[in-house]
Amino acid sequence: MHPIFRTFAVRNYRIYWTGFTISLVGSWMQTLAQSWLVWDLTRSAFWLGMVGALSQLPSLILGSIGGVLVDRTVKRRLLIITQSGLALSALALAVVTLSGVVRVEHVVVIAAITGIFTAADSPARLSFVSEIVGKEYLGNAIALNSTTFNAARLIGPSIAGLLIPIIGTGGCFLVNSLSFLAMIFALMMMRDLPAPVFDTSTSVVAQWREAFRYVMRARVPRALILNVAVFSAFSYSYVVLMPVFADVILESGVRGMGAMMGAVGVGALAGGIWQAALSHKARRGRVVIFGAFTLCVSLLLFSFSRSLLLSILILPLVGLASISMLASTNTLLQTLAPDHLRGRVLGFYTTAFMGIMPIGSMIVGAVAAEYGAPHTIAAGAVVCLIVASLTLARNKRLMVV
Repeated sequence: MHPIFRTFAVRNYRIYWTGFTISLVGSWMQTLAQSWLVWDLTRSAFWLGMVGALSQLPSLILGSIGGVLVDRTVKRRLLIITQSGLALSALALAVVTLSGVVRVEHVVVIAAITGIFTAADSPARLSFVSEIVGKEYLGNAIALNSTTFNAARLIGPSIAGLLIPIIGTGGCFLVNSLSFLAMIFALMMMRDLPAPVFDTSTSVVAQWREAFRYVMRARVPRALILNVAVFSAFSYSYVVLMPVFADVILESGVRGMGAMMGAVGVGALAGGIWQAALSHKARRGRVVIFGAFTLCVSLLLFSFSRSLLLSILILPLVGLASISMLASTNTLLQTLAPDHLRGRVLGFYTTAFMGIMPIGSMIVGAVAAEYGAPHTIAAGAVVCLIVASLTLARNKRLMVV
């Protein structure tokens, strides 16, 4: 088997990957359809930011607690519960949309419920993969998951862009609800899993404090998590403004939005394949720094573009840089963290990535409503460029890990 796909030698991972892929395509369909629905209902950048924020705000409050929960439970059982909750949330959104009674308030509430399940689902998925493949395949498995995630980012929005004129946004939500069944069935089909590793000997509070002390004292993990938090707030929130760019700035409609999201997915897919090809001895810290600087520059270029074609040519760089930074950050955190703390450390990572993003989404939405989407994205890129420079200057060890 080609080294890029070496983790597929593990049967349980092949099953997991199949369900994960189908579910992700549905989720990315819903991401585009939900943004378009909110824009269609409100024509407001503020509401785009608000819905984007509330879908991830629970991760800010519950992300690190979700990590503790992961370390205290059987991960497969927890994932079946969270995936079922996400399926029901998507179904509820489909029902109110298809029935013609949907209002932005419905989307806001359902987005918040989705975020609650995601706060536990994300660290559970990340930690469960390391449990089924072992440290030998961990870096490759993370890269393959990232590649799959971004292939779905390419396929899902493209499909949604084609289907929304035919089945509407409600139809896309229904497809997403059904796609979660693939992940649930995959989890139930696995066998001969390693004995679950979890610890209930101390309290939830004590376990949270133990992980927090580790993150604050370990220089490289602390720098990585802080870097992700800043980029989540001021860089990755560009996604919530894509409907504004598609409809107002570039005048290309939902199909243009699908094309731009697909372009991000193409770059991320390429970045994921590159990450999967890296050996376990690769210096991931250098990849993190490369991804951070490239993401800032490419977002600056995108903010100045007034051509759909030029934007589609720039956005693959955004995708490649994003996946390079996040996949290598994820790998480093899991490699450096002690085994008994892995779930909790990933919980803090989830808080930094998904929990801080809603704050950025609200800021981005409010600023864009006042000063325009292009200026907002450019300003966020400049902030992140400054932070990336400071992170590199104060953490030289990143270049050797």
